[in-house]
Amino acid sequence: MAALHEMVMTMFRPAGAPLQLRCPATTAFQQLWQVTTETMSSAWCDRFAADYARFLCATIREIQTRHQVLDRDSYLALRRETGGVLHLTDQIEWVGRFELPPQVATQPTITELRSVVADVVAWINDVQSVERELARGDRTHNLVLVVEADRGCGREQAIAEVVAMTTLALRRVDELVDAVSALCGQLGLAGEYRRRVERYVVGCQDVIAGYYDWSGRSSRYGPPAGAAPVVDDLLTSGA
Repeated sequence: MAALHEMVMTMFRPAGAPLQLRCPATTAFQQLWQVTTETMSSAWCDRFAADYARFLCATIREIQTRHQVLDRDSYLALRRETGGVLHLTDQIEWVGRFELPPQVATQPTITELRSVVADVVAWINDVQSVERELARGDRTHNLVLVVEADRGCGREQAIAEVVAMTTLALRRVDELVDAVSALCGQLGLAGEYRRRVERYVVGCQDVIAGYYDWSGRSSRYGPPAGAAPVVDDLLTSGA
């Protein structure tokens, strides 16, 4: 817990400020933060720091509630943060060596796009990993299990409901992609500024596709031996 707190504080201290808690994790994080912020604006650094701080704090909250079955709304709010996708969408800009135009970065359409992308990745993860999590004794922090408790239903019905939620969220991503394009027109963005927004939107789509492709190849989220994947066609069935 102390190390996570120190990592959060590192992002909000003046550049070059010494660590208050020095250990391999905090030292490595400080070095990574310095490299990350060297080429980015203060506005981007503040946005990333806020997103990453919420992720770390949500991780602590998840640990603290690991023996509790949260209600659906509480779980969905927590899961959006613990998935670690919101700060990943910030890194689309860092990896691409560009930044969203400031008049676009804080628009509700962009904010919602980021949130829905985070939800899609988290929910796919929960469906794909539920059997493995149960096998290792984790019976709380998974949307399938939350829906089971909320609905009083069986596993198959809960999985079907989460898959349906994910399908609707994927459709919402498509709607938001169109909305961002319309927003660029409304703001009169053209040339390099518009290309930056387009690259960012493609990056958000790539986060979903990349996660889905990786999770299908990785044994980390695969089903236990002998079990079939439960959402193997989710992104290829026209959802």
